[in-house]
Amino acid sequence: LYLENKLVAGVFTSDRIKVIQMLSVQAAISLENARLYQESQEKAQQIQQSLQQQETLFNVVNQIRESLDLDAIFRAVTQNLRSILNVSRVGIYQFHLGVNYEYGEFIAEDVLPQFPSGLAVKIQDHCFGENYATLYQQGRFCAISDIETAEVLDCHRVILQQFNVRASLVVPIMQDDELWGLLCIHQCDRPRHWQPSEIEFAQQIAAQMGVALQQTDLLLETRQQATQLEETLQNLKETQLQLVQNEKMSALGNLVAGVAHEMNNPLGFISASLEQSKPVFADIFKHLKLYQESLPNPKEEIIEHAEEIDLEYSLEDLPKMIDSMMIACDRLKNISTSLRTFSRADQDYKVPFNIHQGIDSTILILKHRLKANEQRPAIEVITNYDNLPQVECFPGQLNQVFMNILANAIDALDESNTDRSFGEIKANHNRIMITTSLTDKHIEVKIADNGQGMSESVKQKVFDHLFTTKGVGKGTGLGLAIAQSIVVEKHGGTLDVNSTPGQGTEFVITLPILTQTQS
Repeated sequence: LYLENKLVAGVFTSDRIKVIQMLSVQAAISLENARLYQESQEKAQQIQQSLQQQETLFNVVNQIRESLDLDAIFRAVTQNLRSILNVSRVGIYQFHLGVNYEYGEFIAEDVLPQFPSGLAVKIQDHCFGENYATLYQQGRFCAISDIETAEVLDCHRVILQQFNVRASLVVPIMQDDELWGLLCIHQCDRPRHWQPSEIEFAQQIAAQMGVALQQTDLLLETRQQATQLEETLQNLKETQLQLVQNEKMSALGNLVAGVAHEMNNPLGFISASLEQSKPVFADIFKHLKLYQESLPNPKEEIIEHAEEIDLEYSLEDLPKMIDSMMIACDRLKNISTSLRTFSRADQDYKVPFNIHQGIDSTILILKHRLKANEQRPAIEVITNYDNLPQVECFPGQLNQVFMNILANAIDALDESNTDRSFGEIKANHNRIMITTSLTDKHIEVKIADNGQGMSESVKQKVFDHLFTTKGVGKGTGLGLAIAQSIVVEKHGGTLDVNSTPGQGTEFVITLPILTQTQS
């Protein structure tokens, strides 16, 4: 404190000097208090900032634990970090794989509106991989207070100026031992001296982001393994059920083939015997007629016996009986042929096959289910066949497709008969319509019923594995799934369903006439 008086002498008396000294002491105390108050304010601000940083770090860690949604984590990091550090831009930069850190782009960013965005901007930095990648992998960070005065490589200066950067803080983001990307903090409107606490905070955030990347990879790997395991178990169940289904079809085929074989032997003997008996009976009739002509007046005993056995009727009816038995034998031969057609075993390669024979043989196998019973009249099957060429296919598998679809149609018709009287069903009788046609190089088979149809939700799932609308023990949910697999995967065709509730259901099978290699 400096005092000067040039007008009067003896002004600075001892009392006055004491007062001045007291004022000086109080001024010094006030100045010290002001300094201490300013320091306390700065400390409080630092503590507040530190608390905000710790809160942000805590939130990031919690978010990593709870969601592992990288987009959400990146968005939260950039927004909170820019707000706490009061900077112009915070961006997360990811390197492209396999280019030696030469290319990359910002995948997340929070930036003030007056500065350009760096999102999705492809950046080429040919000097980073050569000069700095190894250093960043070892934990280096880069803090630039002012790019106009700092020593910065020209290639980096161009990139920073592209985004109006004046001060920059960059820390590495590591994924395991690999440099995944960079956490970039920019001040665009002025130079800035980066505090050690700010640098440490940025490093902590980057470390937690590395943890998030690692945990996300582990989670994705675990989910993939769980999905693969679930798919494997599902495939195993489906395979087991399909094997059971195939065994049933194989057993049915063997049974049918055995029945057909056992029928053929006695049937051939009967047919041959009837064929041989026709001329023999003709000779006997002729011989008997000669006797009648040579004995115009037979004894009374002969006349009575002829009347007793109705000889004239027998001679007239016996040839007709033989003809009827011959027709029955032909019918049995056709049935045997149909049974053999249905039960034929597939080869390792496709063979020409008459689709109509396959459909007819399947109808024959299901004939017992089509017959009338106490609950309903017989189900009418109408076939409208086009003139089709033979199709290159696996006949046994296609027969299984026809079997599954026709059996489902019969089930649907039986279900539609619930709560309907015999008379009501007879008035609007159950019907299955089978239509075949030839279009370009494909054949089309339509199998339609006039049952109750299916809802849109059921129609969307009808080909799903293990999906069934039938009761427990009545369906496996594999029939139509197997049918679609056979048609689409094994034969390169299509299997579609058209259905409207109350108007029935139609399955449409499309098959190429020739295999792909032959065509």
